[in-house]
Amino acid sequence: MAKILVVYATTDGHTAKVAREIGIALRKAGADAHVLKASGTLAGPEGFAGVIVAASVHAGRHQAGVRRWVQRHAAALANVPSAFVSVCLMVRDPAAAPALADGHGGHGHAAPAAPGHDAHGHDAHGHGGGHLHDAPKPMAFALVILAVGSILAGYVGIPHALGGSNAIEQYLEPSFVAHEEAAEGGAAAVAEHEAEAGHDAAAEESLELTLMGVSTAVALTGIGIAFFFFLKNRSAADGIAAQFSGLRNLLANKYYVDEAYDATIVQPIKLASEQGLWKGIDVGVIDGTVNGVAHSVGGASEVLRRLQTGSVRAYAASLFLGVVVSLGYYLWK
Repeated sequence: MAKILVVYATTDGHTAKVAREIGIALRKAGADAHVLKASGTLAGPEGFAGVIVAASVHAGRHQAGVRRWVQRHAAALANVPSAFVSVCLMVRDPAAAPALADGHGGHGHAAPAAPGHDAHGHDAHGHGGGHLHDAPKPMAFALVILAVGSILAGYVGIPHALGGSNAIEQYLEPSFVAHEEAAEGGAAAVAEHEAEAGHDAAAEESLELTLMGVSTAVALTGIGIAFFFFLKNRSAADGIAAQFSGLRNLLANKYYVDEAYDATIVQPIKLASEQGLWKGIDVGVIDGTVNGVAHSVGGASEVLRRLQTGSVRAYAASLFLGVVVSLGYYLWK
């Protein structure tokens, strides 16, 4: 009987259900399936004839637990037939992504694994080698609206340095300047402020042009670097990524903000909720009190019911014993 390891990581419990169903199907097929959750203490795939890794896509990424487990046991996984199941519950338009509508883009799909090769399930974030696809029509429509709004908003706020009139600045200026100066000295202070503003306009215009030039140069430099590395010389990009692997991993993992948030916020709240509020207060105190009252009533009833035997001889003996005790008490007293 082949031993198959099913490792999963889940956020809302859906992937755990999928992993359990995979385990049930494997057992029906005659395999010895072990369904385990990925964690820091979970051992590697040594001793198993095959491995299935299941993880859901949460916030655009798979869970950190399963990623760390795969990275930790990458060498052992390379020598074991394996499959990867990606679960992502989302709504998509097949007509907007025809490359995904051929049955290979379903979430949670895993191809059979040949010995020594990995089989990867594909989701809507990529297909085969991770090729990009256009956004669905509803999302593309929203992006077009945002782009048009950005262009129009830019024309409303053209700075003075470029010969425009910043309507937004002029509209909001009285709300700040007039109120400030009125509190300090009234109309005279406002006139003085306007005179000083005229002297500072030239210096502000020069600074504004400098900042616009620097930001434009930085943007064009970034575009040029990206064009060179990702369109002209991909090997150079791979070489730099290998040379600065630590920085590359830091950026790829988004400065580990998700991991830090999970470790400092999510897990403590989950631990306090499960161990404190649920098992401690709900199960231990509330359920314990209710169940304790029920057990107390049941125990007392178990004792008291023995006094009601239905035997006339037992009742007569009890009555005789009561009379003897009463007489003995009064005679002794």
